[in-house]
Amino acid sequence: MTAAGKLLSASDAYALTTPVPNVGEYNLTDISPKLPTTDALKLYVPVSSGQQLILNISNIVDTEWQWVVTNID
Repeated sequence: MTAAGKLLSASDAYALTTPVPNVGEYNLTDISPKLPTTDALKLYVPVSSGQQLILNISNIVDTEWQWVVTNID
């Protein structure tokens, strides 16, 4: 979720076939171009207890992620 409240979703590649319960792999390639570089983000990650882990991501990290996606094939 962006600071402006825009919700973007990425699927978990291990949702059904996780090697262990604490492993997840999310494909952010499709949503990365839609992320703002001037705002912070909140990542909501589901955990086995049914709750969500909330990770606060600064705009600096988001900018770096976008650089990686656009410059590395």
